[in-house]
Amino acid sequence: VETALYIPLALIGGLGSAWLIQNVTIQPLFKKELLYSLLLGAFALYTLNNHNYQPSPCCNFVSADNISAIAWIKRNTPADASILIAGDPMRVMPGIQSANLTATDAGIWVSLLAERKTLKAAYSIDFNAKNTKDELCQKGIDYIYAGNQTHSFNLSLHENQQYGYQPVLTLPKTRIYALLGCER
Repeated sequence: VETALYIPLALIGGLGSAWLIQNVTIQPLFKKELLYSLLLGAFALYTLNNHNYQPSPCCNFVSADNISAIAWIKRNTPADASILIAGDPMRVMPGIQSANLTATDAGIWVSLLAERKTLKAAYSIDFNAKNTKDELCQKGIDYIYAGNQTHSFNLSLHENQQYGYQPVLTLPKTRIYALLGCER
């Protein structure tokens, strides 16, 4: 929604510049092209001095640990393995929530880069609940991908192996767990 505002504002700015160039009486010393160049140059200087071109920290989903974990998945898991990734219902408008989950960390890249099937579950899933593991087994989940984003699976939930989650890869910002004891 916010991105759509740039289109009418760009049109208004362009139309205003075009009107200015066509309708302003200019001394013979100056040409309209010079006026246009000055306007464009002023805009460019302002933009270069007042805009940060670094990516926002909110949107850096992938770290070196994530890349290593995805490479590990590709090398060390069967081609038909199913990986559980964190998701959250998409909220486009306040108060309106999508029924579909949107991936919320680097796990979104597992299907493309590691060529493994992924299934999403709410990032807030309680892995310590007794029925959670059974539900994951019924869905055919073999591994759980836990990244380090705000809406990633909570890493501390998996540490107790009594629930059947065994860490198979532990990196500072990413972990992968195998589901143990599922009947296939």
